[in-house]
Order: sequence, then C-alpha cells, then structure tokens
Amino acid sequence: MATDRIEVDGARVDSRPKSYWMLNKPRGVVTTTSDEKGRRTVYDFLNPDQRWLAPVGRLDKASEGLLLFTNDSEWAAQLLAPESHVEKTYHVQVGIIADRTLVDALVNGVGVDGGEIPPGDSTPTEPR
Repeated sequence: MATDRIEVDGARVDSRPKSYWMLNKPRGVVTTTSDEKGRRTVYDFLNPDQRWLAPVGRLDKASEGLLLFTNDSEWAAQLLAPESHVEKTYHVQVGIIADRTLVDALVNGVGVDGGEIPPGDSTPTEPR
C-alpha cells in the first residue's frame, strides 16, 4: 500500500486529526493487530475504519481492563515513558490464600521474566 508523506520545512505534517479511544479489553483477547493462532484481538472491537489506531501499551491475554488507542504517537510515547510517572492501578487475583510472604513480595516488588517489577505506592487491599 502506497502512502504519501507531507513535510513543511522538514517537519512532517499529519493529515489526520488526533484521536484518542478507550476500550475495556475483555479477558481472553490479545493486544495485537492479527493473531497467527486465530484468537480474538482488540481490533475485533473496533470498526474497520479505525484500524489505524495503535494501542498504548499492552494487556496480556489473561488481563482485562482499560486499554487506550491513539494515532498520536508522541502522546503515547510520553504516557508510556517511565520518567512520566503516570500512575497505574492493577488489581491482581491469586488462586491461593495470600500469606505474609506473598503479600511482602507484592509490596516490595517481584521478579518476572528475568526483570524486576518495582513496588507501587499503594497498599494491598483485602479480597472482594
């Protein structure tokens, strides 16, 4: 597909107005444009003419919740940058009764996939 690029004095001019969308992503849906395994994607919830929107971040297949979409890549990058300190809230459900060791690990930060997820500024809440 051919596209045109418009520049004025070397600066790109965007022909589309900025667009910002929210989706309450259901559990079991993947955050990708297409899936080789045939799973439902977040784009199944958008109209075909909105496929030019990009997700801001990702939620894994098992997660549900707010997922933002935009065509404003600068805004998305700023929102995702660690130095922006945008507060995010995660509610985690575990399949066991949480003992003191698990609660301490969640409060103090946990290691995932060889990296570390730092602790948040929040206090764990009782299960609902």
